[in-house]
Amino acid sequence: MTDSIEISFLLSAGDVADPYAELVETLSKSDGYQIPNDNERKDHHSSVIRSADVANFICDLIGHDAGSDWSSLPSAPAIELEVGSETFTVGDAPEQQLETVLEVVETIYSALDDCIFGYGLDIEHIGSLVEGRELGKPMTDESLAENRINEVSWLMLFGPELVAEYGREWLLSAPAWKREELDDGAILLVASPDPTDYEQFSEDRDILRTYFDRRGNDSE
Repeated sequence: MTDSIEISFLLSAGDVADPYAELVETLSKSDGYQIPNDNERKDHHSSVIRSADVANFICDLIGHDAGSDWSSLPSAPAIELEVGSETFTVGDAPEQQLETVLEVVETIYSALDDCIFGYGLDIEHIGSLVEGRELGKPMTDESLAENRINEVSWLMLFGPELVAEYGREWLLSAPAWKREELDDGAILLVASPDPTDYEQFSEDRDILRTYFDRRGNDSE
């Protein structure tokens, strides 16, 4: 089981190399983030992101080509942000660390031209996928083709097409800890304020799942 939180951004089509390179360049030019020039490994798309403003905030940025066998992904190109679980508890201001994570998520989404859906998985959800237990993938090839999600997750970022499918007001009325509409009409939902608090998150996830399941039943 991994000791990190995974936040994945699914892209509509094509190779991940160009959007990944453009994203790294955008983040490198930003005053808020630092990416060492010699950090990216040549065998695959992987870089480290450091916050210029928040001490001890480090995460990994990884590009996945379509058809990747990573357990959480459908057969679509994706860019993944891995944040160590200790990031949410280190220091005296865990709320600031979480706010930094959400700022990075919004920055990455804004820099990508064709992000369909973003989702963040807590450690429990990742372990469930790896071990074949009850929590499913947030999106599968089938749900992607039908323009819907397959399973709720700690963080969900619905691109404009998915917002149109589910409904803006319906998403903004979801029983989530955080609901935010972005500049392009995308909607960010965060189930609970701490993805490492499994008991609280499980309760919040179940409430959110019931809300999405009810919509699915109503549409049948």
